[in-house]
Amino acid sequence: MAKNYDKEQLILDWRAGEFTHEELAYKHGISRSRVSALVKGIDKDLSGLVTKKVELEQTLKNLSSKEVTVIDIAAKHQLGLIKDIELFSNKAMKMAHNLLTMTDSGQDFKHIVDAVDKISITNKINERHAKPAIVTQNTQNNYSQLTNNDLQQELQRIRDRMNAR
Repeated sequence: MAKNYDKEQLILDWRAGEFTHEELAYKHGISRSRVSALVKGIDKDLSGLVTKKVELEQTLKNLSSKEVTVIDIAAKHQLGLIKDIELFSNKAMKMAHNLLTMTDSGQDFKHIVDAVDKISITNKINERHAKPAIVTQNTQNNYSQLTNNDLQQELQRIRDRMNAR
């Protein structure tokens, strides 16, 4: 058996959960005992994703090309929103860190955290885990009526107040 093999690929193959030790040994040209030693204690944490991808592919093949295109566009849009929220959140957290050193009350920090939360709820990025109570549901409905411009204007007002200090 060959001694040159791609250890990283072997471990990824193991994590996918589709291969036995024997299959990996054959595929990578090493002994079964070497495979066992390399993957000992490593979870097959990608196997659930493999299953989901197979299920998705099976579902997609039953859709028309227009339906698949619409799904792709919607998914790209949602991923774009997630990216925007992540970028905005990172900037907001940096600002919040600065605010902690500039304010005693913490109110400005709270406003920034609330604004980030509102944006994520508005864009349906931040899902609530528990079933919302009526009050929470009304609050979420109110958030969903806000636009990103409203939220960005609120953040700009906070920035202006901080710069004025």
